[in-house]
Order: sequence, then structure tokens, then C-alpha cells
Amino acid sequence: MSFLLGCSCFKCSHLTSKGSYNTYGRERKQQLGREVTEKEERETANANCPINNDRNETTNDTTTGTTTTNELNNKKQSKTKKMEATGHPSSRHTTSSKLSSFTLDGIAELISEQKIAKSSVIVLVGAGMSTAAGVPDFRSPDTGIYANLQKYNLPHPEDAFHIDCFKNKPEIFYDLSKAILPKKLFPTISHFFIRLLHEKGYLLRCYSQNVDGLESICGLPKDKVCLAHGSFETGHCLRCNAEYSLAWMQSIVESGGIPHCTKTQDCKGLVKPDIKFFGERLDMKFFRLVKEDFGDKCQLLIIIGTSLKVMPFARLVQRVPEDCPRLLINKTRCGHDIPLLFRIFSQGDGLLYGKSNNKRDVAFIGDCDEGTMQLAKLLHWDEELLKLMETRRRELEQEQDPSNDK
Repeated sequence: MSFLLGCSCFKCSHLTSKGSYNTYGRERKQQLGREVTEKEERETANANCPINNDRNETTNDTTTGTTTTNELNNKKQSKTKKMEATGHPSSRHTTSSKLSSFTLDGIAELISEQKIAKSSVIVLVGAGMSTAAGVPDFRSPDTGIYANLQKYNLPHPEDAFHIDCFKNKPEIFYDLSKAILPKKLFPTISHFFIRLLHEKGYLLRCYSQNVDGLESICGLPKDKVCLAHGSFETGHCLRCNAEYSLAWMQSIVESGGIPHCTKTQDCKGLVKPDIKFFGERLDMKFFRLVKEDFGDKCQLLIIIGTSLKVMPFARLVQRVPEDCPRLLINKTRCGHDIPLLFRIFSQGDGLLYGKSNNKRDVAFIGDCDEGTMQLAKLLHWDEELLKLMETRRRELEQEQDPSNDK
């Protein structure tokens, strides 16, 4: 299932005494603005926060900030001059572009002519990448999950995937789960394009909002994938923390039940899949990897099938270097509008494709698989991509063949 689930940037909604949900009301925008401000201030002040440690150099001198900024600028200028003298590809100023054109051809040239280093491509993926595999997304007007929740009479469709709603009315989530729990799915062309980036040695890491497990099924190594919103592979009891398998949860849900702990007679706690709901914090591993990857290591950012609506994942587009090319492959235009508060506390603005001041962004607006296949053809990887898919399909068929069990 390709959930676009929650993070700590959205505060929990709570059940009132009458059982109604006090969620994102008329003051939602004002409330969100206050919460973001408080959160960012805490993150900036906390020297141990993984996602902000790399910014401390510019924020630790609050009384004489101009001195700190000037010192940092002097260091950057000195570093730039050294790069220019050695012909380092990163020596180009942000006012110039590393791309020969703001098209897929420009991106293909960047890779094929080895203008980027190996292990320097980060890929951000969302629900739109998995729809071709038969997994519904969330935000499509007619077919998305959010468009088909009227029968639950919730104030907002997102509430069905909020941790408070799950704890108080788990039947809503598990009723939906009959249709959305991972089944025998086969990865898409886009999944295998990312696998090919890995095979070619270019992939630094794939950051996924999806919980359908297709990154693993297509053959990407676990250390090359960061599952920002968790996985359906396991679940845990909310009371005693006992672990359960996906198969166990599926067997109960498909028979119309709600999974409760069976480890002891006294527990009987609610079992929750290990995915992140709205109102839950992301794992510290996510922040650690972001701090490790999003810096000079990233020389190309590819964004596939995400509306860039959910923070902090959506903010990752701003964390790459200012001259790092960014490619969006998505069925709708997105990423232009970044809230002012996030611009203040991040390294840059939103995506700039189609704007007069664009120096690095490319957008393919259309089907994700069509976009990744076009890029594969420009790289002359298309035949290898299709062969990789067919090989993996045969491997999975053999693994699932009962006659192979001895």
C-alpha cells in the first residue's frame, strides 16, 4: 500500500467526550503555522537533532549572526576558488546551470556524460509510482482513497489514517485494509528504473513514502532504501509491543476481524501495522540518513509520483545543494509552493521548473512509467530495463511455485 502517512509536523487530533473528531477545523492553517514555528525553533535550538546538526554552523552565534555568516561565506568563496582551479564539476556558480537544457535530454546528458559522480543520485518516491502496479493512491479526484471515504462520515479524509482515529475506531482502518493491504504485486517500470540506477552504481539512496514493499520486491538492497513511513511487513501490539507478521494480520482482516494481541490471555491489545499514521513521529533512522545523504553527496535529485504535500518528506527537495539538478516525474504539477516558514528554515525555495529564474529543475508531467521509460531510452538503458523486469518476474514466479518447496 502506498500510504502518504503522517509525521510529527501534524499534531494529533483528539476524540471529544461526545465521540466526534476535533481535527483540522477552521483555524487549521493558523494552528499549523504556530505548530511549525514552535517545532522549527525547537529543532534549531537542539544541537542533537539529526536533521539540523548540519545547520548549526550558521545558527550557533545568535548574538553576532553577521560575523558567523561572513566567516561561512569566506569559507565558501575559498572553496569555490579551489574547485574552479581544479575543474571540479561543482565549481559552477548557482547562477549558471549544470544542465544543457531543462528537459529529459539534459538530465540524460548529465548521467551519460558522467557529469555526476557514482553514488550521487537520490530518488524520492510517492504513491503515484505504485498506481501502475494496482495500488491506489490517496489524492486522485475519483479513484484515490480520500475520494471514497464518505461512508465513514469523517470531518476530513485524512482522519481515517490518524493514530487517534485508529486507536478509537480501528474498524475504519481495517475495513479499508481489505482493499489496500499488500497482495501479490509486481513492481512498475519506475521501480526497476531505480533498481537500474543502483545496478549502474549511481543510486545513493531511495527515500520512499510508500509502504507497499515494492522497492524490496524489485530487488533494491535494504541499505539503499529509506522507508520514511514504515512498512506493512510487520505489526506490533500497542500494549505489550509483541510482533506479528503481515500474513497473520491479513488472515484476520480478510475474515472480517480486527487484529488483537494473542501472546497472553491478559493483553488483548490492538495490533497496529508498522506504518506511520498522521500524528506519529518518523523514526530517527530517517533523520539520520537525511543528515548523512542530503549535502554535497547528492548531485542529482529525482522525484517520482509524489504530490510533495506531506512534511517533512516534502521539504527534502530543498535540502540538496543549490546547484543540484532536480527532476520531477509526476502526473500533476507540484512542488512550486513551499510555505514561507519552511523557506526560512530550509536551504532553498520550491521547484522552479517553468519559471524565469529556473537554473536547475526539469519536470515531466505525465505518467510516471512513461517518464522513466523515456529517460531510460535517452540513456540507452531501455532494453536492459525491460530485461531486468523480466528476469525478476521469473525469479518471483519460481519463489512462489509450490513445487519448488521440498
